[in-house]
Amino acid sequence: MAMRWGTYIKVVAAALLAALGAEAATAAPVTEPANTQMVGVPMLVASYWTTPPYILSNPCAPGESAITFRLIVRNAGNGESPAFNDYHAIWVQDVANPAWAGGMTLPAIKVGGSPGVDVPLVGLKDPNQMQGHHVFKVTFKEFGANSIQIPVDFPPAFCKPVTKVAPYAVATEPPHPDLSKYSLAPPVINPNVKTAVFSADVLGTSVADVFVWTNKSVVDNDYYNRNGPFMRDLLYLEIGHTHSASLFSDQAHTQVSQYTNSLFRGYVHFSISGIAGHTVTKALLRLNGKPTYGTTCISQYGNADHLWNPGDRLFISGTSLGGSPIVGQDLSLDVTSIVQSWAKSTKPVTAFTLEDGTPFAIYNIVALKDTCLTSFSQAVLDVTYLSPIIPIGH
Repeated sequence: MAMRWGTYIKVVAAALLAALGAEAATAAPVTEPANTQMVGVPMLVASYWTTPPYILSNPCAPGESAITFRLIVRNAGNGESPAFNDYHAIWVQDVANPAWAGGMTLPAIKVGGSPGVDVPLVGLKDPNQMQGHHVFKVTFKEFGANSIQIPVDFPPAFCKPVTKVAPYAVATEPPHPDLSKYSLAPPVINPNVKTAVFSADVLGTSVADVFVWTNKSVVDNDYYNRNGPFMRDLLYLEIGHTHSASLFSDQAHTQVSQYTNSLFRGYVHFSISGIAGHTVTKALLRLNGKPTYGTTCISQYGNADHLWNPGDRLFISGTSLGGSPIVGQDLSLDVTSIVQSWAKSTKPVTAFTLEDGTPFAIYNIVALKDTCLTSFSQAVLDVTYLSPIIPIGH
């Protein structure tokens, strides 16, 4: 007897449901998509907060602390840096004598945090090995974004025991009735020529940050940073630029998804009202420092465009000097024309702007592909000028 049509449909439906149930029971597990969440990473940057960035122990004895480095550790990354209880967390080491070294633990540092860290070094057994010129390198065990070098000139008798001597007797010099025909006449000294040495009363750095996505072109990144750059400041002197990985697309931090490009412009201010109205014949800006990355990164400098405040953008007013990379560790820059204009002006901006030559434009900062950054610990201005002649009796 033929199956009724309604019964046939029910049988087929039941068979289909059974087949589907069996397939669902044996289906392969669903593969989760890869984790593409952007992960922040700490970036520790070393600098110093005193000039000079160290204190020599006085009195000093071998086996005790001889020098203490006064450092700042800034977290310039996008993730918190954990606390490190290892004394190698930040490490200071003599470049010429690696055995003369020491370190310090580090606390947890939040993003943007800048705690001060003192790193003492014990005096060497032989004081003679400590005297003279040394260069110390500061590094990190983990998450280090830079290293810096600090020059130190130890005095000749540093850490040597003091020996008392009897009071000396003064001997009478024998008479010299006639000068030798080989003697030289003393140099002629112009009493009106004066030299003044000024130490900078303000050191600072204007920093401009842009964010560069690796999956976008330079033009697109220029557009996405159109509301920038993000401005910040440093209360110490650095000149140059950096190209640093800031975001990653994997937990292992091997796939960079974003870089932070930063432009560093230095600011040095002097209070030199005493030379107003005088004729300046020579002026030298002396900078003491070491390259952090690459060579010395200054290529041009000039009169600052205004009295800088933290957070301001910084430019050169008028004609810039230099024009090509200036090579050297301790620099001596001729700023005679600038200081001459200060002496003639009623309200001069007695400050310098120091640059690496990168134009202050988002497109140019986005296009940076390398790092060149120099830290300077000290700035001094030597000014030679003519003092007016005052007639006798006036």
